[in-house]
Amino acid sequence: MRIAVAAHARSLGFDGSGREVPAAYEVLDLREALERVYPTDAHFVTYIVEGASRQPRLNKPGLPYFDRPVLTTTFVCDVDNPGHAEWNEELRAQAAREWGSIPELATCGLYHTLHGRRIVQPLATPIPAPKSEAYLRRWLLGLESAGIAVDWTCRDWTRHFRLPHVRRGGAAFRSPLVVLDRMRPIVLKPLPEAPPLDTPLRRARAPAAAIDWNHDLPPNWEERAIAIAKVVRTDVTARWHEMYLALGGALLGRQCPPERLPALIAWIAAAAGSSKP
Repeated sequence: MRIAVAAHARSLGFDGSGREVPAAYEVLDLREALERVYPTDAHFVTYIVEGASRQPRLNKPGLPYFDRPVLTTTFVCDVDNPGHAEWNEELRAQAAREWGSIPELATCGLYHTLHGRRIVQPLATPIPAPKSEAYLRRWLLGLESAGIAVDWTCRDWTRHFRLPHVRRGGAAFRSPLVVLDRMRPIVLKPLPEAPPLDTPLRRARAPAAAIDWNHDLPPNWEERAIAIAKVVRTDVTARWHEMYLALGGALLGRQCPPERLPALIAWIAAAAGSSKP
């Protein structure tokens, strides 16, 4: 599996505006990239341009205008130490217990950062970047449900991650722990289909009112969706269809725009890993 590595995380990104951007990222084997020692503050992204050996940084607004497939190859989870503290014996012991006992980590790589750790999971089959975040959210929620203190800011497919052995603040930094011996690609289960909401919602509204469905989820709804998905994942075991219909009604009652409801419910179902109703 491959990732894209740059000397730093400050390159201009392709945004579809027509401005020229450098091919500042080298596409490398994942393991090689994590083991290499860099003379700069090197960062990586988990997406690659299909068939490229070098590629530019990509911004989300530019993706529809980019002329080659862009694929997510790897999931990464940041885990910050409490209070963003530096490592001590107690924190190392806790991290070691989790690493040795949590089944969800059995196929992952791991390296420690200055104030936390980074969990790395390669994928057996790369996912088109625009579709990858739903799978990533489900994976992150699985880690969190298993007891990992997930940093949810890493749920964006364009996010940069600092590599283990770099130069930062003018000095060489070497990760105190890099463990890649059990890292192997996983096959992802298909995401559940979104519940069939159209018919009930249309019957609930005036017959003449057509809803212009919007399939994008606004950023201000993501935190709410995460909170709901956690509850669904842990507390719901059956009668998915009825639950999602009731949830839809409750969300409408809390002023969720009707045209956003299908996207929100689909987001929750994917993050929760719930089966098809």
